[in-house]
Amino acid sequence: MNLVVLYGIQKKTYLLYAIILHAIFDFLSALYQMKVIKSLAMVELTVSVISVIVLYAVVKRKNRFEIKIGKDIQ
Repeated sequence: MNLVVLYGIQKKTYLLYAIILHAIFDFLSALYQMKVIKSLAMVELTVSVISVIVLYAVVKRKNRFEIKIGKDIQ
């Protein structure tokens, strides 16, 4: 998920995706803490599935996530 945030900072269009992913993970945890979701395993399974999907997307687009170091950064 950090790579999505990094790419979101570089390209503003992906910043919304990064914010939404973080919100989903935080929301699921909050629902468990409030006892709306009774099973911790269900929360973990949902987070794991979303993480695998995001990992697949990052690997598929890995050339977009390369950090370019130029003279202005050094």
